[in-house]
Amino acid sequence: HKRKVLISNLETIAPRERLQTIFADLKISEKIRAEDLQIGDWKKIALKIAK
Repeated sequence: HKRKVLISNLETIAPRERLQTIFADLKISEKIRAEDLQIGDWKKIALKIAK
């Protein structure tokens, strides 16, 4: 199966526009794949989504 970019996977829990803002704030590319993200960045994304 085709690997997806992380932002597409996260759309099941938050609107794309919100995710785009979070990624921009954290200076993370919207084209990053889940396996390429550092653990610390996962935590930062999760904390921002939870707010």
